[in-house]
Amino acid sequence: FYGSDADVALSSGHDFRHGLIGPGVAASHGYERTHKEGLLNTLCLLKEYITHE
Repeated sequence: FYGSDADVALSSGHDFRHGLIGPGVAASHGYERTHKEGLLNTLCLLKEYITHE
């Protein structure tokens, strides 16, 4: 299961487009873990998205 603040807003009746960008994580029992390269790749993806013409 993956959720965000946008999901809460949508379920409250707001209507807007949303998307999520972030590293894949494994979450269980109140903690999350991810691979260091996942963080770097997420930053690279975000940079390309922002600077794309």
